[in-house]
Amino acid sequence: MCDGDECPECGESAVDNLVWDDDGELVTCQFCGYTYTPAPLLSDADLAAEREAERATDDAVERALAIKAEIDAEADEQTKADPRLDNVVNHRFCYWH
Repeated sequence: MCDGDECPECGESAVDNLVWDDDGELVTCQFCGYTYTPAPLLSDADLAAEREAERATDDAVERALAIKAEIDAEADEQTKADPRLDNVVNHRFCYWH
């Protein structure tokens, strides 16, 4: 069984204790006797779409990290050029009470 297919009543997830009924649509938990409809399986198209969405997310994260690295490098260069900018560029502000 896949994640999410455990018995909703008792949480049993051992395949040997989760038995498909004769109709092929329901699963009965042999541990507690509860009968339920498991989560539907994803089609190949759904799986491909899910993989593509994961790739797009990974690409977006990589781009964001690259932009942040560029900004950090630029801030470091500004600080080297004028150390007085250290608190401003690196967002370290002191508040007096």
